[in-house]
Amino acid sequence: MDLDKSFEKLKERLSDDSAHLFSPHPYRSFCPLMAPETEQQRRRKMLVEMEHQRKEKGRRKKRSRI
Repeated sequence: MDLDKSFEKLKERLSDDSAHLFSPHPYRSFCPLMAPETEQQRRRKMLVEMEHQRKEKGRRKKRSRI
């Protein structure tokens, strides 16, 4: 069975309201799963990353003292 046929069957099985999540639609950015991250999410990710680096640095210092 080729991919297109199986894809069509899958779409038929899904209800109409969730089918748009799987359709190759040009306005996919409106889909919540494909939405680009917001400024707040980006900032939070950066803060988490900085915190992680700070902890790693502290661990390295503690290891070097031993």
